[in-house]
Amino acid sequence: MTSVTVAVMAAPNANWLQIISDPENANLDIVTVHGMNVFGSDGHSENTWTEEESRTHWLKDLLPEILPRARILAYKYNANVVFRSSAAGIEEQARNLLHCLHSERRGSQAVRPLIFITHSMGGILVKEALATAFHDSQCYSMLWVFTYGIVFFAVPHKGSRHAAWGRTAAQIVQLCTGQPNESFLGSVEQGSNYNIQLNKRFEPLLNAFKFLSICETVPERVGIEVGLIVQLDSASLDLDDSQEVKLYPNRTHRTICKFASSSEPEWQQISGILVHAAACAVNYTAYSPTINVRQMTVMHSDGIDTPAGLYSVYEAQLTIDTVKRLFDQLHKEEDLIRNEVREVVSWFWPILVMLGFFTGGLIFVFLPTFFLPRASTIMDNAEHARQSQERLIEFQRQGIVRLDSQRASVLAAIVGLRPLLVHGELPPNVLAPRMEEELSQQALRILRDLERRYRMISEETRRLRRIEDGQREAQGMDNRQLLEMIGSRAQEERDILEARQAAAPSEDTEDETCCVIL
Repeated sequence: MTSVTVAVMAAPNANWLQIISDPENANLDIVTVHGMNVFGSDGHSENTWTEEESRTHWLKDLLPEILPRARILAYKYNANVVFRSSAAGIEEQARNLLHCLHSERRGSQAVRPLIFITHSMGGILVKEALATAFHDSQCYSMLWVFTYGIVFFAVPHKGSRHAAWGRTAAQIVQLCTGQPNESFLGSVEQGSNYNIQLNKRFEPLLNAFKFLSICETVPERVGIEVGLIVQLDSASLDLDDSQEVKLYPNRTHRTICKFASSSEPEWQQISGILVHAAACAVNYTAYSPTINVRQMTVMHSDGIDTPAGLYSVYEAQLTIDTVKRLFDQLHKEEDLIRNEVREVVSWFWPILVMLGFFTGGLIFVFLPTFFLPRASTIMDNAEHARQSQERLIEFQRQGIVRLDSQRASVLAAIVGLRPLLVHGELPPNVLAPRMEEELSQQALRILRDLERRYRMISEETRRLRRIEDGQREAQGMDNRQLLEMIGSRAQEERDILEARQAAAPSEDTEDETCCVIL
């Protein structure tokens, strides 16, 4: 397949993804992110990757030759520090990047592996984006899940002492030109609070990805010699060699990511690593939101998880059918357990509503005590509810194990099916492209259900603790004291549920309230 290079006109410093190469048979996305634009140049995003004398733009001229099946995207954004700077800081631009990628990667593309290539502050922006996708965002979570690795060209992970010099220069220019972008300067300043917090947020992902850190070794000159912009101890993540490859080319901060031709020794070394990383990313089948799975697989393997043989389309169809049956089975089992909870509390629901309505002992005025359940009956049902809640939590944990096993099978089936699609090695009357699309949708469904079950375990555990707390608090209470306590809790839980429904309406809240109250 031939690579298609797309030229699109856009306003300078606009936030968008430029498609540099888009082959029809793409199986990998490479996303490049440039760094800080100190001088406000309109061509900064292009010049970052362009060697000045030869005018070789290696993302366009060299990279497609070694990775013909990679779609290459360049994220362009306003990285100006002083001139025409944007109010959007590093965190806002990171969310812009997530939104652009989410919009670009639809359907089967959503499960396509990702490799980021970054320079200087661009690496900080990518770390912020992936940390946000991991910690804060259900919408963008698939972006960190399918990221295989990151290339860092002179990225100041611990900040740069020259950021302070840049801040001073920016403040001088500010007197005549306006406000410099403090967020960009702070993100790369040595010892800045933002940099420290970002490294903490990114720490869980250190063992989930592979890294290539390329460190500058030649002092930079800006009229005068200013030394290394990013010191060696700041330019790497200090990980084991199996996790992070570290290179030290004879380059300055500005020339470290520029190559004149394919014959340059630096390019030959880096391109070999990129080819290997791309092959690993495409054949990797441990993409998972379960961080422990990612850590164990990345740390204890070379990253290549190649199936024993090509998966036939018939084996792919078997995987599709197996996943469908698994989801049907999980839904039936979950309904059975939740019905147990509903049966335990259904008898008490009308009284619970009244307990939440009447406060301060008024229920004993309007309703004779012989209509109310005895304390022993309530405690027996509370114990049944506690046991059902424990079974529900254990079911969710087992569901995660079963789904994660099928996640690996689905991704392996996709890996095995792709070569057949490319080379046309297909049995007659087989709709393999549709099968690949269905497998991709199943992979997304599994990954999202895994995330949902992790959230449910947290919520179900909270409910279990509330039941156990109520049981301990109720010890020794008579009927009136117990019912007054339940009435107070009913009011609290009703307020919580109303607030939750206002934020995200739910159809089924009855059993939630009863479980927590009991």
